[in-house]
Amino acid sequence: MALRQLEPPCMSARSAASERSARSTHSSATTDAARRPSAAAPGTENSSPRLFPTRQPKRERRSQRSRRGARGGRSASPARDEPPRGPPAAAPPPRAITAAEVRELRTLLTGDPGRILPAPWRKQGLCFVEDGGAVQYGLEQHDGGPCGVIAAVQAVVLDELVYGGSARPWDAKARSKAVAAALVAVLWRAAAAAAEERGGPPVATLCVLAREPCAADAAAALRPDGVTERLSLRCCASPEELERLVASPAVRRLYEARRGPGAALLLLSAVLSRTVAGARGDGDDGDRCFIDGRGFANFEVINLLLFGRAHSNAFDGVRDVDGVALRGAPRRDRVGLLAADEARGYFAVGDFLKSPRVPIFIVYSESHFSVLFSDDPAVLDADADRPFDLTYWDCLSTEDGPVRLTVDPCLYDASGKSHRPAPPAVDDDAALIPPLDVVVRTRWPNAGIDWNDSEPIL
Repeated sequence: MALRQLEPPCMSARSAASERSARSTHSSATTDAARRPSAAAPGTENSSPRLFPTRQPKRERRSQRSRRGARGGRSASPARDEPPRGPPAAAPPPRAITAAEVRELRTLLTGDPGRILPAPWRKQGLCFVEDGGAVQYGLEQHDGGPCGVIAAVQAVVLDELVYGGSARPWDAKARSKAVAAALVAVLWRAAAAAAEERGGPPVATLCVLAREPCAADAAAALRPDGVTERLSLRCCASPEELERLVASPAVRRLYEARRGPGAALLLLSAVLSRTVAGARGDGDDGDRCFIDGRGFANFEVINLLLFGRAHSNAFDGVRDVDGVALRGAPRRDRVGLLAADEARGYFAVGDFLKSPRVPIFIVYSESHFSVLFSDDPAVLDADADRPFDLTYWDCLSTEDGPVRLTVDPCLYDASGKSHRPAPPAVDDDAALIPPLDVVVRTRWPNAGIDWNDSEPIL
């Protein structure tokens, strides 16, 4: 469908005209299903005391994904990156969203300006699990749908808490500060990507809610969802200004409210910081929406939140397919991603996402996003061959805590050149291989996985 390119919410008329003239409609293309070679098998043994609590597994599980446990050791934190910064600009004053912007946002997110945001997106805040502090780092997802946003935020929050120098135990103040830092990092990356294309300094947009519909004509003409037509846009010309705004009590309450629209507001803010036209043009297919018909986040959402660009693929860089440029992960960053579907040949995950700077991975398996991580950066060493622990956390199934997986990176030999057996075949249905085992072997192909008496998630 042909969509009018809407000018960014925080640009001058001259900059907006330049943006509109610079962008063109992208052709649709099939997603590349080629597989990338797996990275070398790293790993070290972690003999330090446990930092994360482990709950005893329950044989009668309340949900299919509710198996957690953890262990870790304190290690030196890798150097952290500052958000991309440009020369400061004068931020425009706050303003209400327009009816045209509401239509553009809904079209990009849901594929139809008349379709409202799904209820799970409108009732999902960036909130931590309420378990008395047993799992101090874990975000909680209430219903299926916004798992892509929650998992991406969880990964950045873990980076802030585990590798950002926060003293343990992490109290409510430290956790809220980590969420605020995650918002700043996500939005400033998107703003920097927009500025790189149009020229000039970055300007980030943070969405908050007004009491009444800001786009009154849109609310009258379209079915209201209580979010998109009520957006008030706050524009920030520097990371420091954005940090101050995000740290304000009103914004914190809005984004962290358990049944508030925090997840939806973050995605809307990221899109507007990138610009609607920019986010649409990032993907392989300009007509592909960010939220599918089931209410699930498409892969463009993950790349937008991690890299500031809504690319459609997980391979490295850009690939040319029949004259069409397909875009994947633009660089190696702090957080990575692993996917069970790569082992099945459905799509490729490149080395940029398989080898992040810290061992924190978003996991995509069975149409769901979750998180796998370690607090020991040595697990990423290419020459490591001793067992190590990974912690699996699913924000949607939090009842029984985290799952601690012990990974032996050299248990099998996929090459067949030694006496060690080959790893289990992915397509062997009789073997009942847990999908999480498949995920781990896309990064450590010869790994054996011990669930430490927890019931494997099938």
